[in-house]
Amino acid sequence: MDEERKQQLQATVEGLWGVMKDFGKADEEAIPAEEAAEERRALARRIGRLYLSFARVLIDRLGEDGARSAIMEAMRDYSFQCAEARKAGMMDLPQRGIHETSETVGEGAARRLVSTGCGIAQEFRRQDEEKLGSLYCYVDPCSFMFTIPNIKLYHTKMEPLGDDCCEFDLGIASDEEMAAVTEAGRDYAFVDPIIEKRAKGDLLKHKK
Repeated sequence: MDEERKQQLQATVEGLWGVMKDFGKADEEAIPAEEAAEERRALARRIGRLYLSFARVLIDRLGEDGARSAIMEAMRDYSFQCAEARKAGMMDLPQRGIHETSETVGEGAARRLVSTGCGIAQEFRRQDEEKLGSLYCYVDPCSFMFTIPNIKLYHTKMEPLGDDCCEFDLGIASDEEMAAVTEAGRDYAFVDPIIEKRAKGDLLKHKK
């Protein structure tokens, strides 16, 4: 590498330090609401990239069937860790969520939580790997069941699988469902039927 190139790179390094010196120091109250919301979604998209990268490596190493099993087992452990964090009083998700909008609609048995613009789903869609990405969403029912036994938050619509929003219902989880989720090695796919049904078949759309 010649001296001129080194000087250019050193100037780049100095410029980056200028940007990084204030990283993480922003006054939260001074950030406009939409900017703060986009930062939350940016973090969610980063989580989506992390998940897809690990999942693709598992498919490459273990094949589709082995990878699906490994991903499901990892999501079980991830859900448990999320629940343990909540029980310890830690914030597991931003209070204002990782979606563009969220609201509770309907009454009684028709009541639903409707969320649009999930940052994680946006990344799955950007990489055109929605089916593979959808297995991540088992964290919703499973972490809920680990947190509050026999209660689950499950999907009735799924943005990562082509719906216009993510729609959630709260319900009572049977003892069979609880055992499937909490006991290592058990198949728990059925606790969220919409994922189980629509994530069948080959997971990876874009092969290496």
